[in-house]
Amino acid sequence: MTAMFSELSSAMAATRGNAESLAFLRFTLGIPTRFLSPLGIACGRIHPHEGGSFDWSDDRTGTPAVIMPSQFPVTDINDDLAGYLSELMDPDDLIAVDARDPGRWWSRRGDALFLNETAIRYSQFVNTPLNLFSDPLAWMRAAGAGGVIDWKVGAVVVDWGRLQPYHLSGIPRAVCGSIALAERIQSILRPPSLPELHVAAAAVGVAA
Repeated sequence: MTAMFSELSSAMAATRGNAESLAFLRFTLGIPTRFLSPLGIACGRIHPHEGGSFDWSDDRTGTPAVIMPSQFPVTDINDDLAGYLSELMDPDDLIAVDARDPGRWWSRRGDALFLNETAIRYSQFVNTPLNLFSDPLAWMRAAGAGGVIDWKVGAVVVDWGRLQPYHLSGIPRAVCGSIALAERIQSILRPPSLPELHVAAAAVGVAA
């Protein structure tokens, strides 16, 4: 386990042993307790940076946050799909969501483009619609609504500055969690306005 996930593991242990944190996750944020699994979430305090990354905070001045891996475990898949998703099986980053404002989040290393990118690859692989959620906590409520964590439920864009049309190509339909989210994605996917192309008469003469 990398140092980054050792940090998360320690924070998870502290969260599981804190009744106030558990109540906050379950009753205030509506996050199912099944996310406190071996690779799950934690409550903690962080110091966000302007570039979108964060460091852990050891004091009460830090921003209260819910911290999670960028990818949760993938289960119930065949060998072909496992091979296709193999490079994404292990999370490469941590995401910290502002506990007071779920529309604000940061990543530990700045590597994560999506939360739960395997759902996007799955949609592309089997040609099925993809649910896109407005924020990580909305995704967690949906993914944990059943008896297990449903990794196929959808994904979240966590780094809008890097999102390109090709990241979502091959998806037959994207179902967005809000009008604002749909408009934001549409503005990125919309083809650029290209000029009409003409060949100068002089160039045509040279070619002839």
